[in-house]
Amino acid sequence: MSLIAVAITVESGDSVAYALESARAQAKRGATIVEWRVDALAHADNALESVALLIKNCPLPCIVTIRAAAEGGAYVGHESARLELLIAVCKLTVPPSYIDLELAAFQASADFQKQFAAAQTSTRLILSAHDFQSRPADLSKRVAAMWSEPLCAVAKIAWRARSVRDNLEAFELLRHQSKPTIALCMGPFGIASRVLAPKFGGFLTYARPDNEMGTAPGQLTAQEFINVYSFARITPATNLFAVVGWPIEHSLSPLLHNAAFGATQFNGAYVPLAIPPEWEHFNASIGELSASAILNLRGISVTLPHKEHALRWCKQQGGVGDVVSEWCGAANTMIFSNNGIANAFNTDAPAAVAAIAMALGMNEHSSAALARGDLIKNDSTISPKVSAWTANKNFVEPQTLDQWRQQRVLVLGSGGAARAVVAGFALAGSRVTIANRTHTKAAQLATHFNARDIDGANQSRVQAVELENIAAHSFTIIVNCTSAGMTGSGAESVDPLPISFKIKPGTVVMDTVYRPRETPLLQRARAAGAVIVDGTEMFLRQAALQFELFTKNQIVSDTATDNVPHKNANSNTNSRIGVSPNIHLQINEQCLNAPIELWRKLLNHALDAHS
Repeated sequence: MSLIAVAITVESGDSVAYALESARAQAKRGATIVEWRVDALAHADNALESVALLIKNCPLPCIVTIRAAAEGGAYVGHESARLELLIAVCKLTVPPSYIDLELAAFQASADFQKQFAAAQTSTRLILSAHDFQSRPADLSKRVAAMWSEPLCAVAKIAWRARSVRDNLEAFELLRHQSKPTIALCMGPFGIASRVLAPKFGGFLTYARPDNEMGTAPGQLTAQEFINVYSFARITPATNLFAVVGWPIEHSLSPLLHNAAFGATQFNGAYVPLAIPPEWEHFNASIGELSASAILNLRGISVTLPHKEHALRWCKQQGGVGDVVSEWCGAANTMIFSNNGIANAFNTDAPAAVAAIAMALGMNEHSSAALARGDLIKNDSTISPKVSAWTANKNFVEPQTLDQWRQQRVLVLGSGGAARAVVAGFALAGSRVTIANRTHTKAAQLATHFNARDIDGANQSRVQAVELENIAAHSFTIIVNCTSAGMTGSGAESVDPLPISFKIKPGTVVMDTVYRPRETPLLQRARAAGAVIVDGTEMFLRQAALQFELFTKNQIVSDTATDNVPHKNANSNTNSRIGVSPNIHLQINEQCLNAPIELWRKLLNHALDAHS
């Protein structure tokens, strides 16, 4: 099983006690080995004495590293003094389990090689190579040199990933390792290499202490490895799932889906993959990841700005989309079959309509069935003129359809999320108005929908209005589908509605952004007396539908959610999702046969464990 090595920096002898306290705390959080980074401490006169205390009192096996500045460390003294200190550390009465030395330094010092080979020590040698800028051109040569060196017990290679595709090379190195190997990609594109080390037999992965920057970009905390990614459950047979987007750091999807995998004992791992916004990046990245024979990629959640790319990619590769994704031109879910073909689904549309139905006290099941297009008579994919609605009382109550026909919905945005939300409410029977900062995009989106008659009538259900002119219209529902207000978007303080627009009391206002839970738009809506629906309501519902598509499993009882580790189920923090005892209805026949309340409970437990 792969180890979790927490890298703890020790600046001086005065910080030894604090470092040991940190090590004890990290052991409780799931770390299984400590790396003492004593780069700065190595300059001190009492360096050996301090290192001896760190090793002797460490609660876990440990690695001692004095990283040279040339490879990302803080040691700037004489090289001979650094190597002499490492040899002295190996000869201590209580030596460390490992020392780490750069391959270049090892190869340049025949004297160190001779002394380490002659030392009567149980300490083993990790040879390492790092590139904090990009992939080293001689990567394969460096790894081969470490593998062939008899004194090397563990080989380590780490480089800054240029894209998520670099993770594949790290996995291939692990797959062909001839001795224990650490292969990691640094930076925001390399998280998968850190989380999936157990799947490919990586010797260890590095973690940072809580509330510290870490010793390399992209390091997670030990608690994140355990409580978000269920690191200990990952095996070579684990199915891989991911969320792709840009930015992706804000996403709660890894926390929620990995918790759901654990609750249902499904052998899956779910990781974030940062893919820049351009189609070329998406096409190349998904193409290589899906073609990998070793990943076992089964499904992908898609967030902004790639929802339109997802449908395009699936169809380009021979797959198809469900009714909503084909009609609106965007998908938030990709499911990969055994033959490599991916099909596209859109769970955003039924999730959005169901979340609003909850706020209006309407039938969520019937509402989501409408939004998913269940009542459209359609043999394969959406044609330019979709056939008329075929009322089926087994799925939709007539009362629900009548209620939705009375709604006037304003959708802010024109991206993939907006496409799904517009489609969902239009399919439910509502009149939808699109407004966007760039009006031409809103107009194009309205034209896209109106080119396809969804009810056989001549009257259009979708229109576009310039953002500055929406005050002339009246709406019962407002939905923000832009990134305004989202953590990490650069527009955290932005309210997408013009200041001149007055929100009427009783209007239902929903934000698809869920981090933070209460955005500037929702704060304004609350002050105006509106009924607010935060983004977690839609998020939980779309995730529940995705989970069923991913696994064919269902969370059907409190017993499953109680299996998720949590600190205090009754804690009341800002990160927790408000629990309503009145939500008991299914979303639709393909959703989990459990109330959304169980998904809320699952997320709360996971948030408690992670906080």
